[in-house]
Amino acid sequence: GGGGGASWRWRTERCWRGHAEFLVVAKIGSCRVGRWRSFSDFKRLAQTLWDVDDRLSRIAGGVSLFVNAQRSWACVRRRQHCFRNLDVDYLTIKAFLLERFLHDALYEAPTAEVFNEFLDIRPAPAAQVSFASSPSLPRSAVSGSLSR
Repeated sequence: GGGGGASWRWRTERCWRGHAEFLVVAKIGSCRVGRWRSFSDFKRLAQTLWDVDDRLSRIAGGVSLFVNAQRSWACVRRRQHCFRNLDVDYLTIKAFLLERFLHDALYEAPTAEVFNEFLDIRPAPAAQVSFASSPSLPRSAVSGSLSR
């Protein structure tokens, strides 16, 4: 895949203005870049990946590139609540499932371009993006303190 042994690192959630955000840390060469992303950002990423997959699978005779990523995304969607849920336990599971989705998508992607866009990274042409994995406990917006 496009990431080749790459992984994601989470500092999982923060609650901001009534919604959760997830910190994704990317390593580009010797530099690390962190970006907070909302679930809506992940939905847009998934749609972009499925659009890419649709175009490429037509070329490849109907073979999907993102088999595991699609399964992981289905798990994310199955566990999703119909309303905003900022419960720490729920967000911890959601972060785990999103991390799994990103791992699968990065491994199956032919290039890292979509992930660069997702994280607003403009690497030098020769730079290889990789991600470090280590989920952590969620942060709560209540008083800006850590909640476990």
